[in-house]
Amino acid sequence: SLWTQESLPSTIGSHPTVNDLAIWNNGFGSTSVYITGQYEFTFAFPVFPGITIDPQAEKDAYICRLDGATGNVNKLTAFGIGGAVVGSQVANGTSITVNGAGNAFCTGTYNYYTGAPFAGPNPLPAPGNKISTFVTAFNLAATPFWSRRIFSPMGNVMSTGITYNGNKLYISGTTTGNIIVPAAYIPGGLHVGIGLSKRVFVASMNAAGGALWANTTTDATGGNDHLSTRIAANGYYTYTTGSFSGTMNYLTGAPVSGPLVSGINPGTVNTFIVRNEEVFGNFRMQDENEQPQTLDLNEDIKIYPNPTSGNFYLSLPGSENEPCQIEIFDMTGRLIKSIKSEDSLVTLDLSDQSEGIYLVKVVQNAKVMSSKITIQK
Repeated sequence: SLWTQESLPSTIGSHPTVNDLAIWNNGFGSTSVYITGQYEFTFAFPVFPGITIDPQAEKDAYICRLDGATGNVNKLTAFGIGGAVVGSQVANGTSITVNGAGNAFCTGTYNYYTGAPFAGPNPLPAPGNKISTFVTAFNLAATPFWSRRIFSPMGNVMSTGITYNGNKLYISGTTTGNIIVPAAYIPGGLHVGIGLSKRVFVASMNAAGGALWANTTTDATGGNDHLSTRIAANGYYTYTTGSFSGTMNYLTGAPVSGPLVSGINPGTVNTFIVRNEEVFGNFRMQDENEQPQTLDLNEDIKIYPNPTSGNFYLSLPGSENEPCQIEIFDMTGRLIKSIKSEDSLVTLDLSDQSEGIYLVKVVQNAKVMSSKITIQK
């Protein structure tokens, strides 16, 4: 061991917890270690000033940056929960990730707030008696430069994981109601509907905190929960894992494997891993024997006429009797048509759709191909 670092014992309450860790290397031998979690009343290291919780709050979230070579603490900052109402005010840092520039992105939960998290910009409103998710971006000096809130007007939203890939953020967690992901911190935003009980949500933001898409699992019956634990991304898909009971279906997207069913016995809990498309967030299940997919734009499929008033032909590579899945999306990511075909030349009709640009996506032999079609009337 080259170094160890240990926080000082709290004078009152429980010891701090560490829920996640992320590492950044600048490519020239300098490494930073970021951790996030929760503490109660006081949190300090032997050679670094500590942070003290608001006396009105019970537990608070924190972010800490350490030097990877020495273990010295460079920054220790609290979320800063607290306000005029004394009571069960709790925040928790659940996950953290870092991009190539050294910017850190932390997510977690809170149930009361009136100020700006981590003493940064974008004040977050109080969720009342519900739980909301926060996402906060930090620069290389661990100073926050934006914060966003993911919340539900009718339930709780609890993030469990965050990852960064290709200039985009992906957040997963559990929600008990429709969720709203603001494009910036303004009222309104992206609404997503779900069923009853706890459901998994996956959301995407750009590096500036703008919402790109969100999706949830569904189950028409109550009493069954879907719980998310972690999320990862590879540039084509996001992958989320966790546990579920009952039936796991999807708000948008139609995995080839169909809905997941935990078992015939009530209360059976199974583990799941599910993937979402990176562009629109539609759920896609990873089949056991499926190979990694690649994305080719406008190379192997041909569309004509383009533009069209509605009817057009889709020419596919390969020979007859080679099955493929064809899906067409509008520019909001809404799936408007999905068919299976074994023909190399397919006739499609979008005459019932309004003018605009549509994305045509084809999955054939573990390969994803896409192109665009323009409707002009």
